Amino acid sequence: MECSNVRDMLDEYLHGELSIESASAVEAHLMDCADCSDEYELLRAGDGFLREHLGEEFPPDDVRA
Repeated sequence: MECSNVRDMLDEYLHGELSIESASAVEAHLMDCADCSDEYELLRAGDGFLREHLGEEFPPDDVRA
């Protein structure tokens, strides 16, 4: 899998939204590619920071529709 494809899927991977096959391919790539692994760690850290400081509030259903 190419870096550009993996980077496009990192957010979905982080949030458990990928199929098992896609998640496995991303995991394998992250083990072999330091650049993508670093980018994933930055995304994960940023996501954790936002969740810690902002919580997980969701907009009302009528706004999301």
